[in-house]
Amino acid sequence: MASRINQATLPRAYRVVKKSFSAHRLWNLLKIESSRIISNFSDKTYVWGLPPVIMVEAASVCNLRCPCCACGSGQIQRKQSFLDVSLFHELIDELKNSIWMVLFWNQGEPFMNAHLMDMIQYASERGIYTITSTNGHFLGKPDAIINSRLDELIVSLDGASENTYLKYRIGGDFFKVIKDVESFIRKRQVISRNNPRVTIQCVISRQNEHEIGSLENLARNIGADEIVFKTMEITPGVDSTDYLPRNPKFRRYQISPDQWVRENDQKHCSELWHQPVMNSDGSFSVCCFDKTAELNPGTYSKGTFTDLWHGTEWMKIRENVKKNKAGILPCKKCTASLNLNYRSVVFR
Repeated sequence: MASRINQATLPRAYRVVKKSFSAHRLWNLLKIESSRIISNFSDKTYVWGLPPVIMVEAASVCNLRCPCCACGSGQIQRKQSFLDVSLFHELIDELKNSIWMVLFWNQGEPFMNAHLMDMIQYASERGIYTITSTNGHFLGKPDAIINSRLDELIVSLDGASENTYLKYRIGGDFFKVIKDVESFIRKRQVISRNNPRVTIQCVISRQNEHEIGSLENLARNIGADEIVFKTMEITPGVDSTDYLPRNPKFRRYQISPDQWVRENDQKHCSELWHQPVMNSDGSFSVCCFDKTAELNPGTYSKGTFTDLWHGTEWMKIRENVKKNKAGILPCKKCTASLNLNYRSVVFR
């Protein structure tokens, strides 16, 4: 199974195309993908076009202290904790004819940014598919979320019981999350809206692997549209041995975090062509696996993305990764080509 393919992938692709399709975006996608493929089989590196997806870190702080998370463990130290809404608007204005989708997450809890709904609405009104991921503690104003025209809402729920949930979601409130998700779905039904779709997401750990069946039933009973079970990623610098599932079928690692076989370790990384990350302080990371922005190709200011994307620093990073992927941090710890998802179930 490909690392990012699950039961929900094709339906989502259909929804993205339905909302975001334009001839200009399609042409851009063909250009960037052809340049990626040619670069993979060539000694030279080519980048034609712009990325089809942008990940946006609305906040680099969180209300929880999840032990295997770079943010929860205190590794993330951005110059600015919340992304400036005007800077986001400028980025979208520059890329609105090229990108298909904006992912509002990276490190931190997106809903802690007071302007998140504004940013989502700004992108959505320009025909861009929008998804955000949350720990579920800030869903008390469902009207604002629905009116933002958000397309998908992912809620992290790593336990079917309070005791299990709190072993990982330190500082969380299990019953509040359940209550607010139920209320949100009920509100969506009352006003006869299908969006945003609600996905329950569970990262499988040693603490919750015995509750997978119960979590699926819980997600179905509260009215979620789907549930996704993800394998656990080990963050460099964080001792996560006690959290890796005992059952090997739930691991993305064959043996341990330092001993694995990457199934698709190509000469280059497709993330460097497809999905850059704008951090909360306006700096860019080349991908979401570079959590502390070690490979920083530059910082955004109005109208500069295209120059950064095709510029010297970004091209140098692509070339270095292509030549020595296994010797560069964070690449040598990256699990992008492993199985990120164990299973997904679509309810509707």
